[in-house]
Amino acid sequence: MRRRWGQAKAACARVAAMSHTALLDERAMLGAKRALLYTNLSVAEVGYALGFADPAYFTRFLTRHAGRSASVFRRDNTALKLHRATSNSEFRFLRAARRILR
Repeated sequence: MRRRWGQAKAACARVAAMSHTALLDERAMLGAKRALLYTNLSVAEVGYALGFADPAYFTRFLTRHAGRSASVFRRDNTALKLHRATSNSEFRFLRAARRILR
């Protein structure tokens, strides 16, 4: 397992030109933005769907990466629409990836 872990980290760095953590954070941000814009889920529900155990941690994560809170992001970007809504399979992928890499 340890060897595969190192190979996975190296593959992320080689293919995506970023660390595995940065890659996961980027995907989580994409899922969070989509969910906040396209669904009526509460901020806590979006956090749980993305695999965050605590809504407060999700809020801190979003604030750190987006530069504003989830409710402000949702309010300011209601006119902005990404190319499609997040599917349940994306949420499952992100949740599984977070469990594996943390």
